[in-house]
Amino acid sequence: EIRTQEPIVDPDVVVVMDETVMDNEDTTKNLDRNEFLIINSKHPKEEIRKKAPDFKGAIHAVDGTGIALELTGNPNPNSVLVGKLVQVTGVVSLDGVTDIFREYFTPKLGKELTEKNIAAIHAGHDSL
Repeated sequence: EIRTQEPIVDPDVVVVMDETVMDNEDTTKNLDRNEFLIINSKHPKEEIRKKAPDFKGAIHAVDGTGIALELTGNPNPNSVLVGKLVQVTGVVSLDGVTDIFREYFTPKLGKELTEKNIAAIHAGHDSL
């Protein structure tokens, strides 16, 4: 649970759900070369980097919307990007995330939709 409304001024990772956010130069302003940008995009990294020329860190693009549509029937990229975040950071295990996701969302979404979203998490994690 997030209990503060304070701005994050020095993030280690920025996850961009909507690539039009990249039109704002502040999106990668406080990221350095040791940090990550994860973006929901069909575009190659080179094209994304043109929108953030001062950012020297790693860019990880994944077509979260396309994968989500294919696997869940919904264009919401959240689950795919969670999987990519797990892959890129290694802070938590994929099994740990999917176990908690299943426990939390099965009562809310039902088993079928929860499992589709878990497949989307795996797809994001396994994406290149």
